[in-house]
Amino acid sequence: MRRNIGLWVFVLFLPAMAQAQEIHAIQGTGAASPVVGQRVTSQDNVVTALASNGFFMQTPTAREDGDPRSSQGIFVFTSSAPIIAVGDRVTVNGLVEESFGFTRLAGSPTVDRLGTAPLPPPVVLAPSADPAAPTCFADPDPEIANFECLEGMRVTVPDGVVVQANQRFGSDPLAEARVVVGAVRARREAGLSWPGFAGLPASIPIWDGNPELFELDPDRLGLPNQSLRGGMRFSATGVIGYEFNDYELWPTELVLGDRAKLPAAVRPAQPGEIAVASLNVRRLYDDVAGNNQQTNCSGQTTGYGDVLSSAEYDRRLTKTARHVLEVMAAPDILALQEVENLKVLDDLAARIATLAPSVVYRGLLVDGNDPGGIDVGFLVREGRALLPGARVTQYGKNLSLSFAGGCLHDRPPLLLEAVAATGKRPLAVLANHTRSLNNIGDCRNSGPDFVCRKRLEQAEDIAALVANLQSSQPGRALAVVGDINAFPFSDGHVDVVGIIRGTARLQGDPEPDSQLAPLVDHVEPNLVDAVAFLPEGERHSYVFAGSLQQLDHALLSHAALARLSGVAFARGNVDAPALDADGDGPTGVSDHDGLVVYLDGR
Repeated sequence: MRRNIGLWVFVLFLPAMAQAQEIHAIQGTGAASPVVGQRVTSQDNVVTALASNGFFMQTPTAREDGDPRSSQGIFVFTSSAPIIAVGDRVTVNGLVEESFGFTRLAGSPTVDRLGTAPLPPPVVLAPSADPAAPTCFADPDPEIANFECLEGMRVTVPDGVVVQANQRFGSDPLAEARVVVGAVRARREAGLSWPGFAGLPASIPIWDGNPELFELDPDRLGLPNQSLRGGMRFSATGVIGYEFNDYELWPTELVLGDRAKLPAAVRPAQPGEIAVASLNVRRLYDDVAGNNQQTNCSGQTTGYGDVLSSAEYDRRLTKTARHVLEVMAAPDILALQEVENLKVLDDLAARIATLAPSVVYRGLLVDGNDPGGIDVGFLVREGRALLPGARVTQYGKNLSLSFAGGCLHDRPPLLLEAVAATGKRPLAVLANHTRSLNNIGDCRNSGPDFVCRKRLEQAEDIAALVANLQSSQPGRALAVVGDINAFPFSDGHVDVVGIIRGTARLQGDPEPDSQLAPLVDHVEPNLVDAVAFLPEGERHSYVFAGSLQQLDHALLSHAALARLSGVAFARGNVDAPALDADGDGPTGVSDHDGLVVYLDGR
């Protein structure tokens, strides 16, 4: 009797009683495992990579199921360094989990070593004619459709390119970078971000979010960490992991190409030219509490942004000054966004003069309405744009939204009227920093979406201002510059740049490209985006979630276009690892690259 009870207890806890499953059956043919929560035994698989808290194993090639929708690899979570080696044959008993979307065997798994075997050959990731075409299976989420069937498997990238440099998370200053296979970097394209909204007209495109993007984490499996810059080529072999809602290549082998040149400075203005530039300096505050407070259009006190330490403020002044001098080649007129106040502009001008005594700037700024106290302003170079003849005028400070309380412009447009010293020809530069896409929703809501409507009304107001500036002085060169927080095409919500440029489709057009089309075409003749004269691979000033974007613009009147002699982005920020924001070097000054246009000033 006692003997039988002992046998029964032994059988109850015997791990081998778990259901035997091949890895492809555990992974299944969808986004999640079909046996989540079950304890399974997967027999005689090959260890392909080791991590600090587990290992990857893969089905030998001869036992693969031949179904391209299912993965042949899986991660075994041991919680501590496993006592096995790459190439070992193992049988594992564990609990199937979906850990934030990452399928794994966990629950204190048991691991039996059976011998050794060759590694399964890696899946080769190479460019296709359609890089967004699903690699795995149809799924509403394009990224899952591309990579879920490779989760846990060995892959190799013979040729890839870094799209977004190392990010930074907590204590990891060189975290993963975003990459694609092939040499072409992923870009933001026209349309609403996937999945859009129900009931949209077929004319409004849906942008897939570039599901061909994945992440590369150089040191995830113990390789030395690497500084990865945007545009850098690489080759790698490793396994596909999943972390923080992104598929990642965790390499066991990594070869980097030449480091992308950073910074890549623009050329100085040539004799007879005048350089007009724009740069978002990313919340450049000083070290004095309360200096960012200002009175908005409703008479309320706003401005509750950061206050930097004296040491941090000093470091950022030096860093930004070096960027203006060494990367932007000391432009003659520099429109700046996200500056706290005129004092900061004056401090920046003084720091530039300390580093380069021959370069003397004067700051021009008018406080706006921004809740965080950031403004647009200008640095105008003495001897290049005639002073004190240069002056600024702010527009729209006291305008309110038509559909809700609050100011129309947080950072009202600021017009600089100057004369080029090279030939004493008049020039007008309208600096802008419009509302971002953050928290935008369905613009067709009966209670109008606040962000959509605000962006539309801002764009129409700026367009009307441009029309007035053109008609009042048609022969004067006009450049509309700044971080307009919009693409050179419609984002599917509102075509902000198209409205300001005068090219957006109107309501009633057979093919509207926005949920909210403009009611009136204000601008005639249309403006021209100077960036359009650059090669397509250079038309970006920002990167978001791995996709290159152009948010910064120089929209030129026909009079300015006739004087255009060059355009370039000053590269030193977008392609820099987050680590470059440390120190006082000229890279990593902002999350935007500066834009410079050259005009004939004679």
